[in-house]
Amino acid sequence: MNIGSQIKNLRRERGITQEHLAEYLNISVPAISQWECGKTSPDISQLPLLANIFRVSADVLLGIDIDAKERKINEIYDSAYNLSIAGYREKAKEKNRGGSCGVS
Repeated sequence: MNIGSQIKNLRRERGITQEHLAEYLNISVPAISQWECGKTSPDISQLPLLANIFRVSADVLLGIDIDAKERKINEIYDSAYNLSIAGYREKAKEKNRGGSCGVS
């Protein structure tokens, strides 16, 4: 889910109109509409304001799933550990560097 969709969902859940959100942020209503349509995105400096208005973290606004990232990191470490104890130290080092999973 993109940030515009997230803003739209949070705004509707909280019963905030585009007009009110635009007023809170001191921007135009068309700017809010463009965010929600995915045509543009809010300036990064507006993320803390949006997070406060919606009472969520910036991670939620950005659609970042911290738990999923932590699970993936743990899987990589576990795999590297298992390779290491099985005698494949070079492969374990590569795994920790993200060589075979696309993580950098």
